[in-house]
Amino acid sequence: MKLLSRIHSLSMPFKLRGVNLIHMRLFFGMAGDDRLAWMVSTDYEIHVADESGKTVMRIFKDHDPRKLSEQDRAALMKSRFPKGAPAQIEIEFRTNFPPRQAS
Repeated sequence: MKLLSRIHSLSMPFKLRGVNLIHMRLFFGMAGDDRLAWMVSTDYEIHVADESGKTVMRIFKDHDPRKLSEQDRAALMKSRFPKGAPAQIEIEFRTNFPPRQAS
C-alpha cells in the first residue's frame, strides 16, 4: 500500500474526551469518466481533480448558515444517547449546521 499521490488533505480537530455530534464528513464521487469531485461538509466548496490528481476546478457557493437551535441539540442528544450521555465525555456542538449533511 504505497501512496501514489495526494490530491487533498484535511485536519480534523481531536479532543480525547470530546464528542461533536455533527461530524465533519468527506463526500466524493466521479465527475465524468476521468474526474473526481469532493467536498468537506464544513465548507461549501467542491474540488474537481483530473486523472493525474491536479485540481482543475473549484466551485464555491455562498450560503446562509442555519443556526443549531436548542431543539436541534436536544434531538441530536436523544438520537445518539437515548439514556443520556456518559458522564466521562464532553458533548460539543457547532454553532451552525454544516453546508452539507449526509442524507
